[in-house]
Amino acid sequence: MLRALSTIVSLLLCAVIATGCSDEEREEAGEGTRATDGRRATTPSPPSYEPIEVVNGGTITGSVQWAGERPAPIEIAVPMHAARCGESQRSPAIEISRRGGVSGTVVWLEGIRRGRALQVPAEPVVVSIADCGFRPHVVAVPVGARVAWRNDEPILHNVHASFFERARPPRSWFSEGLPEQGASHEVTIERAGAVRVVDDAGHPWMLGWVHAFEHPYFAVSDAEGRFQLTGIPPGQYVVRVWHEGFLTSGATESGRPVYSAPIVMSRPVTVSTGHDTPVDFEVGVAAALAAGE
Repeated sequence: MLRALSTIVSLLLCAVIATGCSDEEREEAGEGTRATDGRRATTPSPPSYEPIEVVNGGTITGSVQWAGERPAPIEIAVPMHAARCGESQRSPAIEISRRGGVSGTVVWLEGIRRGRALQVPAEPVVVSIADCGFRPHVVAVPVGARVAWRNDEPILHNVHASFFERARPPRSWFSEGLPEQGASHEVTIERAGAVRVVDDAGHPWMLGWVHAFEHPYFAVSDAEGRFQLTGIPPGQYVVRVWHEGFLTSGATESGRPVYSAPIVMSRPVTVSTGHDTPVDFEVGVAAALAAGE
């Protein structure tokens, strides 16, 4: 009894003075077991997504359309390589088709826990640096996928990626120079979330995004704003969409625009076996203003 009380007091003291406890103290309290290499082995967390067989699943089909008057294109000055890229480059943050479709919008099922298995591509997803930009501008991949940025231009580029979280400053992930045509940098996406990618080699207009998910129910709207999610188990879900901020409020010292916060919207849906559920969204200046800075 006294030994048990002593162990509890010791752990409480460790927590209060924020110094942490030794493995021996934690083992006495039953917090895990020691691995054979001397490190403490912990019980793994249960998976957040369970793959199941989905027979005759439902489908969600929709589009993202522009609402209201179209904004004037944002032109960003080209400080170097003007002979190749022109005196200015248009911001890639918003692309609207002639019919009003908004491309580059990420769509997914929020909080889904069971469904068809997540398939990780065997080959890396390639983002080409070509025509003075990232192509494609927005990609969505499963966790575990490899993404490669490849320089397809005969000039220096520097890929700088940061984890982007709402209401928090971006956290730098990596910065890699690609000095020549054909050079590439490949990484494995090991966590869900959004990654913002810029070019730090004198190209302030260049901007790209990578979104990663722990389930297979995600898509990026095409040039006409269309998207589709397939093989969904019947049930009630929340469809969420994300579009990067496209309003600007000045620029950094390097000339990179300061954009507004991403637009995030959601809608509840009911998916039935073998049926298609339509869901449409609208993006516009009003939504961007509501998102804030």
